[in-house]
Amino acid sequence: MKARTVVFLVATLILGFILGFFSSSWIRYHRMKEFRSFASTEGFRVRELSIIEPTEEQTELLIPVIHKFAGKNMELKKEYRDEFISLMKEYRSELYPLLSAEQIERLESRKWKSKGFERGSRGPHKMPPPGDPPRRQPFHDLYFWFGF
Repeated sequence: MKARTVVFLVATLILGFILGFFSSSWIRYHRMKEFRSFASTEGFRVRELSIIEPTEEQTELLIPVIHKFAGKNMELKKEYRDEFISLMKEYRSELYPLLSAEQIERLESRKWKSKGFERGSRGPHKMPPPGDPPRRQPFHDLYFWFGF
């Protein structure tokens, strides 16, 4: 009887772990889906129209306005990204002459340029090379988010 109880508890634990894993993935996917809708002009249009729920007459009037501002939104994002990359290059050009080779190497290792972890990659992600990597703070680590 003891063995049966242990098997039942282990099976329950494994089942709970599996259900938690898949439900967590599902929740994250659906939360990020809304955020990713701003990544394209079409996604922006679909999201805005689904929120507004316009009549057919309104839809004809709203679509040109939504397209106009979706395009502006995409341009603004691109300009920001280009300006940010330029600023970070300028920052490194002034910072690196003041650092030792070891300090520069630590900064460079944070870029995580290993194959599969590059920006926009959807393939299997690989961890950075073994060793003692510097402590990351994802929301403050510009290299982590922008991968340059």
